[in-house]
Amino acid sequence: MTISKLCVATFLLCYLAVIQATFEGPGPDPCHNHDCGKYATCYAQCDGSYSCYCDHGYYRVGKKCEHYKCKDHTCHKYAKCTPHEHQCGYQCQCIYGYTGDGHSCHEIDPCHGHTCHKYAVCIPGDKYPTYTCQCRKPFYGDGKNCVHQCHNHDCGDYSRCVPNDHGTGYKCVCDDGYYKVKGKCGRCQHECHQYGKCELYDGSYQCRCNYGYGGDGRSDCRQLDPCDNHACGEYATCTAGNYPDYTCSCGHPYKGDPHNGGCAHKCDSHDCGDYASCEPNTHDYGYKCRCNKGYYLVESKCSRCQYKCHGYAKCKQGADYKYKCVCNDHYDGDGVHECIRRDPCHSHDCGGYSRCYANEHNYGYTCRCDDGYYSDNGKNCKRRDPCHSHDCGGYSTCHANEHDYGYTCRCNDGYHSDNGKNCRRRDPCHSHDCGDYSKCYANQHGGYGYYCKCNDGYFGDNGKNCKRRDPCHSHDCGGYSTCYANEHNYGYTCRCDDGYHSDNGKDCRRRDPCHSHDCGDYSRCYENNNGYGYYCECFDGYEGDRYGKNCKRSKCYNNNCHKDAICRPHLFGNGYSCQCKDSYYGNGYSCTYYVGDSYDDGGY
Repeated sequence: MTISKLCVATFLLCYLAVIQATFEGPGPDPCHNHDCGKYATCYAQCDGSYSCYCDHGYYRVGKKCEHYKCKDHTCHKYAKCTPHEHQCGYQCQCIYGYTGDGHSCHEIDPCHGHTCHKYAVCIPGDKYPTYTCQCRKPFYGDGKNCVHQCHNHDCGDYSRCVPNDHGTGYKCVCDDGYYKVKGKCGRCQHECHQYGKCELYDGSYQCRCNYGYGGDGRSDCRQLDPCDNHACGEYATCTAGNYPDYTCSCGHPYKGDPHNGGCAHKCDSHDCGDYASCEPNTHDYGYKCRCNKGYYLVESKCSRCQYKCHGYAKCKQGADYKYKCVCNDHYDGDGVHECIRRDPCHSHDCGGYSRCYANEHNYGYTCRCDDGYYSDNGKNCKRRDPCHSHDCGGYSTCHANEHDYGYTCRCNDGYHSDNGKNCRRRDPCHSHDCGDYSKCYANQHGGYGYYCKCNDGYFGDNGKNCKRRDPCHSHDCGGYSTCYANEHNYGYTCRCDDGYHSDNGKDCRRRDPCHSHDCGDYSRCYENNNGYGYYCECFDGYEGDRYGKNCKRSKCYNNNCHKDAICRPHLFGNGYSCQCKDSYYGNGYSCTYYVGDSYDDGGY
């Protein structure tokens, strides 16, 4: 078939497809989901298929279109060729998920820099950069967070947690020598009674009843009665408490110490008194007293009288054989509400300056002298001297009061106190007239008074009107020192004159001006002829500035000049030259004394 015939056939097929589309309507675009790739264009065919054609400048390599510059590239199989835009050639670049220079590419490990948990392993995914985190046994979780299978286990004491083989959960295994009984590990092989416990006994662990219980420890543990062997006293009742404790008590009608001595009847030691009988109480440990027939209870005591008698009365039987309260002798009243004592001082014989006092415990009276008066029996009293036993103290005088019995203390002259007692000597300087720069002193041996004395460094008449004395009037500063009066206290200070010194400013010695010189190294300090200051001079063989400082070794040091020559250092450089002295001639290294027509060979 020729090309023209092929074109005609193609045209007819397309024409028929157009006619069919005209009657049937347009079909789906075959290029809608094409896979021509980059740098290619999709063209729909009349039969409903499509064809891919590379763009200009590109050529097909398999199913991809590549630029003509990359036609013979040497890029790695996992690299792509990218042509340079403005110059010849191309560059190779590893595809996503691979790294290298483009000519050599290796896959990037997606687990590099992973964020899996420290107890997890990283598993690379099918496509970079995906990966999966998987917890290692015996840990479980999402790989980002892994916890041990025994995390937060509740195995309890004497048990250890063992992870399950399938990756989650755990089981509890008793330690060696322990047995699991109802989900808990213990030393005993059987379950102990609720009032028993597992204990080591006779070399093996057994169920034994708790303290206070008896039985086999497994099926039987009965509470022991602490009263089975009680030590309560006679007539005492034992009440059981927590084993082995119990309580002893005395029951009705007993009381006392239920332990020592036992219980006694409540009425064994009653104090109902006479004319009464004892009846023990039912609800407490006491008792009650009942008066006998014909007696009345008056303030907890049985009496023949119906009422309580007065303090100074007694219950007595009258002529009518009835009992009533009667006042005691020397008292008058009804015996119940009132018993008034008759006044024994109604007709006393105490006399003047004395008072009569009724006795408390027997009928009668006593005479007592008034304050300031005295007598042997309190009668016919005489006045007492109030200063007979005063407490005025030293340097004080007692004075009897005129209008009442008593005394007053008054300090002696030159002494004082607040109440005239225990007087202290008055300070005579309290109101002195010594004046400024003077002190007041109390007289020591000349009686009460004072004298004035000028302060140190001051003088005046009788210690008054004091004036300051020149402290330098009689100083001891010595030679080459000047005396200066102090400003704030009496005294003086010695200061050495310029160029002199001493430790305290006295007896000053001339200061060596070279004591703290600054001549420097290789220089010597000399005192000036006028006695003040110093000057510096470089050592022999050294030279410095015009002040004799900053000395350095001279260029003429150890020179080879003749003894009758002068060494002159060069201004520049390190050398020197030799020049014969006056009246000598030669080259400086050899000098000869010149005398008329002859000469003296000096030699070297």
